[in-house]
Amino acid sequence: MQLETSGTHAIQVHPCTRVTISPKVGMPGGLVVLDEAPRRGNEIKHCVGKPADIEKLLTLNIPREFMPMIWLQPLSQSRKATKLCIQEATARDWRVSIQTHKFLGVR
Repeated sequence: MQLETSGTHAIQVHPCTRVTISPKVGMPGGLVVLDEAPRRGNEIKHCVGKPADIEKLLTLNIPREFMPMIWLQPLSQSRKATKLCIQEATARDWRVSIQTHKFLGVR
């Protein structure tokens, strides 16, 4: 099984479930990413459009011993965002992926 969550609610799944955290740091609505969410996640998927988005991700302050794989996804496949994702992923040993639904034109 696999679950994707924003991490704003307790993650209550079977221990064998693969968990992807797609944190919505500082998003409207006032929900906050719970401290325990990144610790439970197997990976973090984070959308990036500008440097401030990287800074938001860094506010999660994930201890090294809990560090899941981190994937940066350029918003709307823009060249500027893609370049930023590649630079940050290379510098931090993270990964880059695409938002498949946007690449395919699906809403």
